Amino acid sequence: MSKSRINRGIARRAELQNKASIIAEERAKRSPKEQLTLLDQRLGKDAGASKERRRLHLMIESLEEKKRSKNALKEKRDEKSSQGKKPRAKKRS
Repeated sequence: MSKSRINRGIARRAELQNKASIIAEERAKRSPKEQLTLLDQRLGKDAGASKERRRLHLMIESLEEKKRSKNALKEKRDEKSSQGKKPRAKKRS
């Protein structure tokens, strides 16, 4: 008996590639928190996909760290600008 080549034609491959690109686009639109929520719904809380979960947690932490550092810089700038402000004298022409 010979091996069957069911679902291995050019049309089937194109269909699978199209479906994969759609899934990849949808994944790219989700944030790391949304992706974690989706994994929890599909697989159960903290079940499976441990490497993906670890990667997502690291991404979330780095994003939060960036937000904190941005806010700290903004507060420093505001603090410096409010301390050193003196009214400027108008130039006479």
